Amino acid sequence: MKTADTAMFFDVTNGGDSSCDSDTVSANIQQTVVGEPEDHWVPNLTWSPPSSHSSRASLSSLDNASTTPSSPVSDDDMIDPLEWDNGNLMYLTSVLEPEELEAEALTFTPPLEVLEDLTYPFHLQLHNKERTLIATSNRGCLSPNLARRSLAHSMMSDHKAIDATIGRYNALWAVYSSDVPTLKSILRGMENMNTVTDDEWQDRTYQLCGIIDKDTIGECVDEECSIETRLEYYLLLKGKDGLEGSIRCVSHCLGMDSDEERAERAEMFWEAGSFLGKAFEEMLAEV
Repeated sequence: MKTADTAMFFDVTNGGDSSCDSDTVSANIQQTVVGEPEDHWVPNLTWSPPSSHSSRASLSSLDNASTTPSSPVSDDDMIDPLEWDNGNLMYLTSVLEPEELEAEALTFTPPLEVLEDLTYPFHLQLHNKERTLIATSNRGCLSPNLARRSLAHSMMSDHKAIDATIGRYNALWAVYSSDVPTLKSILRGMENMNTVTDDEWQDRTYQLCGIIDKDTIGECVDEECSIETRLEYYLLLKGKDGLEGSIRCVSHCLGMDSDEERAERAEMFWEAGSFLGKAFEEMLAEV
């Protein structure tokens, strides 16, 4: 599945896809520019699963910690299919529902820690604190692994939301992996975007889409373009309502004490986006 949030920004899992046509571009612009603004441009990844291949420490919040949680997936693991154990399922939950997980507002039924002790058939559910069902496995799963996989697929059933989440992690990776001069340039560009008219916004969007007129398509923004251009394109497609949050994000990044701290955050976002992208692609391949 390719939308403005992944292929038109850039995809950390497969290098992006620069092909587009006017109908697809126009549809994506309509869907993203007028969409609802994001409440949390910078998510809080608060749960760190055990990892035998990483020595990095975990953190409790992005906003006040200097270390980052590690993904349960190593570079080698990205080649093999995911095994849906408790660690991977919890990591997926931390990527998709970070604020709720931090607030301890999510409940697995039955609890994950006792799942292996039960007898089949297995039926696994995820609720919020209001007991509203967020996701559910198929009934009659014959093993805990199948129940966890089924629940993970249910959590990723909103394809547009998953695609947008992958796009957001890609954008965060781009910001936090940039050096200070680039970040200052990005921030100036974002602040200037706040001042343009709606007509200018639309014209610039179509320019970066490669739309010359209704019958002529030029080159779109792709992975060969600069970080500034790709982020500008991403933000144009997301709409003006998202600018304030993205400006706060870049300001927060510039306020960090060291390049090492920014690099740690960048790696965290890369791992989150890569893991989610891999899980999503595997799910779609099984459909």
